[in-house]
Amino acid sequence: MAGRSIMSSWFLAGQRLWHWLLALPVVFFTPLGSHSLAAQASVAEVVVANAAQLAQWLPRITAMTLVARSTEAGARLPDLPEHSSLLEDPAVRAQLLASLASNLEVGDAFGLGNTQAELLLHLDGRRVVRGRLQIDATKVRFGAAEFAFCSVLPDAVATALRVQWQQLATVIFPARRKVQVSSLRELIAAIASDRAIELTGGPFELSSSDGDSALPANPAITFHVFEGLPYLEIHGVHNLHVRSLGDRCRVLGKSPADVIAFVNCSAVCLEGLILGHVEGLAGSCSAPVVNLNQCQGLLLRDCELFGCGTMGVVAATSRDLRMERCEVHSCSAGIAQFINCDDVKFRATSFRDCRMVGFGFSFTDCSRVSFRDCEVRRMEALWNGDISLFEVRMDEAVQFAGGVIRGNSCRRVVNSKLLLVRNAVDEGENGAEIRLPSEGSVQESPGGQGKG
Repeated sequence: MAGRSIMSSWFLAGQRLWHWLLALPVVFFTPLGSHSLAAQASVAEVVVANAAQLAQWLPRITAMTLVARSTEAGARLPDLPEHSSLLEDPAVRAQLLASLASNLEVGDAFGLGNTQAELLLHLDGRRVVRGRLQIDATKVRFGAAEFAFCSVLPDAVATALRVQWQQLATVIFPARRKVQVSSLRELIAAIASDRAIELTGGPFELSSSDGDSALPANPAITFHVFEGLPYLEIHGVHNLHVRSLGDRCRVLGKSPADVIAFVNCSAVCLEGLILGHVEGLAGSCSAPVVNLNQCQGLLLRDCELFGCGTMGVVAATSRDLRMERCEVHSCSAGIAQFINCDDVKFRATSFRDCRMVGFGFSFTDCSRVSFRDCEVRRMEALWNGDISLFEVRMDEAVQFAGGVIRGNSCRRVVNSKLLLVRNAVDEGENGAEIRLPSEGSVQESPGGQGKG
């Protein structure tokens, strides 16, 4: 098999067996969160008509994304992930929010032709306010489709936004051939290095045939069978971007095995996808939604990963892995597991309503793992066992900045306080005393306060 050593094969086989064993008792439980596909909507844009309406939404902002729309010379930029990034500096974000909340004078909106960048204000993972930035060498102004502030943004904020815009606008990356697909047959045929695949319609139910005949042969694709369960593996591809065109598209596994596995891949981006298993498999899944092995530079952005996958993401011997503005929920045996991985970043991602068998998050022999502006809510340890929400076995601590860790039913938040460094985290109501009914609301017994 391309790019996989014998040791890696043993690892993945043992890993799937481990997840299968974990999942066995879960058959008798109803998942915490519903994974009804009909309920999974795309991100909706909130239109603000004036500064007062904008001010009402500001306290609910959970993340900000800067998108470069033109170069300094005025050339328009394509809508590609390399031209956008989260605004991560908490001081800059705080100053920006304070400025937008001020009673500033407003005037007419400036058009898209005079917009150098957009600032996306994310509210709750499902809604976004789209702002416009007019940037020149001396000032930066903020506006929306209906209005713009007459005053310029403070110097410190303007400088930070200008520098980040200039960096995004000048990113150089390998070319990709764009392909639009609307069927499983077209998707399987399109997967290759240096491709930008745009999905329309769906759902794309992953199987080795489309009901009529076998799918097209593709050297980058293998449908493996483990314990009688087929799963899709993509191997040896570089510079691949797969995203939904328009509403989020569903990419679903038809068997209880992995939904999708990547082996020996690099520079891969999955954007705006709903990843999970088809309905009818609740409680019977034996593998995670996304499985990574020997990969580098993989980005999950604006994706939803749902159970009954045993976990959302499992990765081994990989580096430079990033999740941005994603949602992981309803998994049956944990949230994520990383072994021997470096530079793992979670940004503005929501983890909720999962069962835990053994652990919630597990990091073994990893380095430079960090969370920023993430939410971890309503996780439930089965059988009230000696389970940590974060199981960290590394030579350094996992960093968790901003965000929320609240309402989780587990013995401890982390196996050792020294291995999870928390900074400005809204944390509480975590502990074995927490009771999570199927509706997902948190009920805490008197005096229940989590340890760790």
